[in-house]
Amino acid sequence: MRNTYRENKKVDEDYQKWDIVYTDDMPDQSKGYNALWGWHINREFHIVSEFGENRMLDLVSNRGVIKTRNHRDTQIWRFDMTYRTLKNKGYSTAWSHSLDMRNKWTYVYGTGSQWHQLFRYNKQTKQIYNQNGKVLDIQDNKDQEGAYVGT
Repeated sequence: MRNTYRENKKVDEDYQKWDIVYTDDMPDQSKGYNALWGWHINREFHIVSEFGENRMLDLVSNRGVIKTRNHRDTQIWRFDMTYRTLKNKGYSTAWSHSLDMRNKWTYVYGTGSQWHQLFRYNKQTKQIYNQNGKVLDIQDNKDQEGAYVGT
């Protein structure tokens, strides 16, 4: 598979940088790490913005937003190697829906493994991007509770 990554015109901005914070203290050696995709396989994590108050990627209805840590399962994600998607623990039936960015904003939909559901993480730039090279960033580049996450 060819790497289709390309940065948005906005380069190296804090509202595009995300920390991946795993929910456990020790790496799960049995599931492994996929260097091509940048994720530990099936290991639960939070997607935390480096911008402002370090809010987490969360869901309101099925739409991606940044929210203060609230211990809801909708703030927990995992990389499913079978489908190569980021699945959400708390939306609908646990682990049944994947992050999706086919247009301007992120949502979760049923897993289909299409380009708009395939995300990679670049540790050096701390950017999450889909197969079309769209980088996740925060609406209007503002650190506000409930701000939409998209491109």
